[in-house]
Amino acid sequence: MTAVALAVIVVVLLAALLQAATGIGFGIIAGPVLLIAMGDTAAIQVTIVLSTIPSLILVRRSLDAADPALLLHLLGGAAAGLAVGTVLFATATVADLTWGAAAAVLAMAVLSTGFHERRVMVRRSSITGRLLTGLTSGVMTATLAMPGPPVAAWASATGLEKARTRATLLVVALVCYPAALVLQGLVEGVSYRVVEECMWLAPPVVAGTFLGQAIAGRVPERLFHRLVTVLLVLVACALVVR
Repeated sequence: MTAVALAVIVVVLLAALLQAATGIGFGIIAGPVLLIAMGDTAAIQVTIVLSTIPSLILVRRSLDAADPALLLHLLGGAAAGLAVGTVLFATATVADLTWGAAAAVLAMAVLSTGFHERRVMVRRSSITGRLLTGLTSGVMTATLAMPGPPVAAWASATGLEKARTRATLLVVALVCYPAALVLQGLVEGVSYRVVEECMWLAPPVVAGTFLGQAIAGRVPERLFHRLVTVLLVLVACALVVR
């Protein structure tokens, strides 16, 4: 096993662990690393498949906190966003995706510091805001396998409770990931390399998810968030250097 392969295994395991423990998106940590390691737009499809695994495992414990009306608006916007994102994905180069991922990771790094939680920036959650958030999430799912950042940013701006935020992120991801993969498959196809990468990376993702669930209540969440911030900054720097 090469050093790169070992590093990818460690990253996806750690990303799944953090997803289970804190709710921070698996894709935004593992996705950029896969993009760097594979050097191919197929890395986005691999990330989509792998990101679905922790979402499926974790959704049962969070589903009760989800708001059906909120999800309806977000997913309605995401439907249009997925179509737009698929077109962008089909025309994007690896360099385009790398810069897009760097911007998204840096934005999420800022959010993970928690400074924005000191005050609510938007007093009322409008339907238009929800639809636009869903639209952006759909575009980012199809292009970068990252549905979470727009929803997380919107939830922080409107002061949405953490339990509802996590449940919303999980459900949006579970709907958007398969839809994005189907659309990409119809437009670009799915290569054997995607299947191969997913098969050997799925076990560490599953292991990381269950490990994160096991230690979630025993390690301070603030410590996890600090680790997430450090990881995001390192990933963003690696993307820029690449």
